[in-house]
Amino acid sequence: MLFLAVYAYSQSHISAISQTAEPILLHYADSLIGRETLSGVERELVGNVHLRQGNVYVWCDNAIQYLTENRAVLIGNVKIVQGTVTMTGPRADYNGNLKLAFGTQGVKIVDRTTVLTADQGIYSMKNYIAEFYSNVRLEDDTVTITADTIQYERRTRNSFAQGKVIVKGKQSNVLLAGDSAFHYPAQHYSLIKGKPFLLKVDTIVTANRDSLMYRTKDSLLAIPILRYDSSMVVAEKLEAFRQYKDTYIAHDSVEMIRGELRMKSQLAIFDNLNERISLYKSPVVWNDSTQIVADSIIVSMKNKHLHQIQAFGNAFSSSRDDTLYTSRINQLSGHYIRVNVEDDSVRTIFSRGDAKSLYYMETDNQPDGAARNSADSIRIEVENNKPEIIHWLGAVVGDVYPEIVIADKEKEYALPGFKRREDKPKKDRLLIRLFSRQRDIHFNKDGQSDRVEEHTK
Repeated sequence: MLFLAVYAYSQSHISAISQTAEPILLHYADSLIGRETLSGVERELVGNVHLRQGNVYVWCDNAIQYLTENRAVLIGNVKIVQGTVTMTGPRADYNGNLKLAFGTQGVKIVDRTTVLTADQGIYSMKNYIAEFYSNVRLEDDTVTITADTIQYERRTRNSFAQGKVIVKGKQSNVLLAGDSAFHYPAQHYSLIKGKPFLLKVDTIVTANRDSLMYRTKDSLLAIPILRYDSSMVVAEKLEAFRQYKDTYIAHDSVEMIRGELRMKSQLAIFDNLNERISLYKSPVVWNDSTQIVADSIIVSMKNKHLHQIQAFGNAFSSSRDDTLYTSRINQLSGHYIRVNVEDDSVRTIFSRGDAKSLYYMETDNQPDGAARNSADSIRIEVENNKPEIIHWLGAVVGDVYPEIVIADKEKEYALPGFKRREDKPKKDRLLIRLFSRQRDIHFNKDGQSDRVEEHTK
């Protein structure tokens, strides 16, 4: 609290400064009572008080003016105006030597399209900086920010928030939380640090097969069912870009959960406008029982449903289809892998560039060996999350291993580079990070607005 420290320091150095500072002038009051005290001349101003110091204009119901200290205590319907900035509240202490206004019982600043409110706050008319604390809320034409402390700079309109920070975009259903945040409205940019968290809530229209049936007098109507799907992301740092497209970049130890979709990487770009997620630096994606790793991965959505997963460079897909035989994991590798999804189910998997596959077979629901092949490209048609038809194209080489050969030796027949990771992100651990801010977050039915309340543990 830099301003508080400066303010406290100033009280012991009033006499030296006040000799050169511009005095606070009285323009009007209904009544005035003057008195001499040990600390100097005081006057009590009652009714429709109007004061001025340079380009700072002050109105209030009543005031106590300390002439020697060049200070005034403002009481009732306080209004302080300097240029485009208006500060209001029920009570304030105005220091004319430092040109500081200190609101103590609830304070509000309005500066063009920016509104800042808090339990307490200081505004410097000299440096054009406001520092508000305790239940602070900042709102401008792009975001709403709540925090324990917010510092706002009038010249640039930039702000810095600390403590239980929550940032909500005006044109987005994305909410950001963290220990601190920098907000730059001119650049439509925000930076969140300190165990940041991203929450996005979408309204999803279910497939026709899940629709409710409603009979009218003449026909039978299918009514789609709406459900709400949330995306949760944690990282070490989050950036928000809002000017041209709703894009978020997550840095370091990135984890994401959306339904059955799980992701990890060291760098992730979330392009909400194009419904695309790009993962870099050791990315891994889980979708149900399928795991995909590669040098980089792009996850595409269509109408808010998972549509396609593309893996580039050293791509490897593995799927565990039968929980009774957990050591049997179907595998596919190549320079490039593409997974196509329809109606929330995997339909085809394609690999090209030194493509290799290992798939375990069954007969009458009993294990029956495995087929291991390589080709220029491999295309797999999937039914009920199991490979139904496999196409090997170009320079095909392969072997079929009978059950007696591979039983209990599955690891020996794994494809080169196979590694099954079990560190899939868990929803409860991510939620703990969000609610460690001790705030409850609520979206309305459209997922477009939120209500933030203090959370009592």
